[in-house]
Amino acid sequence: MSLKLLAVVTLYHGALLCTGFNIDERFPVIKEGLTKGSFFGFSVALHRQTEGTAKYLLLAGAPKEKAWSLPNVNETGAVFSCPITTDSNDCTRMDLLTSTDSSELVEGMWLGATVTSQRDQPGRMLACGHRYVKIFRTGRDEHYRMVGKCFVRGNDLTFDPSDVWQSDDREVCDPNGDFENEGMCNMGISGGMTDTDVYLGATGSYMWQGNVYIIWRDPNPDEIWNSEQKKFGQFFKYRHSYIGYSVAMEKKLLALNEYTVVTGAPRDESRGSVLLAVTDLNNDDWNDLIVGAPFYFDRMKERGGAVYVYMNENGSFQKKPTLILTGPASSGFGFALAAIGDINQDGFQDFAVGAPFHETGQVYIWTEVNRGSRRTYTFGYSINGGIDMDENSYPDLLVGSLDDRIALLSITAIVCMSFTLSNGNKNFKRAINVNYTVEADMDTRKSARVTLKLSVVTPLRDKLEPVVSLSTFP
Repeated sequence: MSLKLLAVVTLYHGALLCTGFNIDERFPVIKEGLTKGSFFGFSVALHRQTEGTAKYLLLAGAPKEKAWSLPNVNETGAVFSCPITTDSNDCTRMDLLTSTDSSELVEGMWLGATVTSQRDQPGRMLACGHRYVKIFRTGRDEHYRMVGKCFVRGNDLTFDPSDVWQSDDREVCDPNGDFENEGMCNMGISGGMTDTDVYLGATGSYMWQGNVYIIWRDPNPDEIWNSEQKKFGQFFKYRHSYIGYSVAMEKKLLALNEYTVVTGAPRDESRGSVLLAVTDLNNDDWNDLIVGAPFYFDRMKERGGAVYVYMNENGSFQKKPTLILTGPASSGFGFALAAIGDINQDGFQDFAVGAPFHETGQVYIWTEVNRGSRRTYTFGYSINGGIDMDENSYPDLLVGSLDDRIALLSITAIVCMSFTLSNGNKNFKRAINVNYTVEADMDTRKSARVTLKLSVVTPLRDKLEPVVSLSTFP
C-alpha cells in the first residue's frame, strides 16, 4: 500500500498488523427519508450555508415524495435539507412547491430528480422536476406539454423574490410546440450552476434529440438584470440521442478561462455516454473528462458497466480513452460519478464511481488513475463530494440510494501501528507506559506533530501477544 494513503509507524520490534483507508466507514452520518418508497437519495448534494447561521447541510432529492398540502395532488416529489447530526430522522422538507393552478400539472413531476449546490458564492441551490407538465388550451382542446420546471433558492435555502436568480421562472422550452419541437423537452433531468450560469439538460427536445439550455447573468450586481439564453439547437441526425441526460459546465476543458459545456447522450448511435464528471487528475492545469457507461457488458469477461477516462491534452481530447475501468457484471458500475476533491491529501484530485446494483450497492474510489480502487461503502445510486463538511482539511463524501437513505462518509487521516512488548519473562505483569509521537502530513498540515494515547482494541491473552492500536485524528 502506498504511504500516501497510510502512515505506518513501528515501535520496538514491530510488524504491520492493521490496515486502513481514510474514509471512515464505522461512523457514517445516516439520514432516512420521510416516506418509504419516495426515492429519498435519488440525487444528493453537499451544501455550505454562509448566510445567517453558518453550517453544513446535506441536500437530498426524493422525487416520489407525497405532495404537501396541495388539493387533488398525491405525489410531487420533494427536496430535503439535513443537518450533520446523529439523528437519522431530522431532515426538513424545503418549501419549494406551495401552490398550483389549472395551467399546470404537478402530479408526478419528480421534483428532486436533480439537486445541486452552487459552489461559488453566494452558494444558491437548484432543484428540478423534469416531468412537470404545462397545460394550454385552444378552443375546447387541452394540450399537455412535459416541459419540466426548476427552482433556485438562496444560500440559506429560503426564497428571496428580489434575487432574479430565484424569481426567474426559467421556462426555456416553448410549450406551444409538439414533441418534434420543445413540447416534451423534460428540462431539468440534469443541471447545475456556475458563478454566472444556470445550465439545464432537456432530453426530450426535438423528438428526443435532447438539448442543453444555458441562462447567463451578468456577475456585476448592478447589471444582474442583464441576461442571455443559449441552447444547442436542433440537429436532425441526432434524434433519439437523449442529449442533456447528464451535463457539466467547467473551465479548463477546451479553453483555460472560458466555460465549456459537456453533455451525455446515452442513445447516440446505440452507445453514447450516460454520466459525466470533470476534474484535473494529473495536475497539468487542464480538466480531464470521466464518462460513465453503466450498461456496458463484456460477456466473455463477465464485466458490467464501464468508466472511460479521457486525459486533456492542452485543450483537446483523443477519440479513444486513456483508460477504461470496468465493474462486476450487472453492477451498474458508472451509474454515478463524482469528482470528490483530494481525499487522501496526496496532491491529486480523486473521483468516486457508484455501482448501485452490485450486491447491496457499492462505491469505488480512485485516488490516482493508475493506482486502482478501494471499495468503501454500499449504496452508490448518487454521489456528491468535494466539500470539507467537518473542517478537518479533508473533503467528505455523500452517497445516496434508492432505499430512502443517504450516508455522509467522513474523510480523515488514519495512522495504523503495531508493536510487541517483551522482556523475556512470560510472568512479567507490571503496567507498561509507552510515550511516543507520530508525525504525519508534513507537507499539508500546519501543525504536523500529534501526540496520541495508546489503547488496546483487542483483548490481551498474554504479554507476548502484539498490542494493536488504530488511531484517527482530525
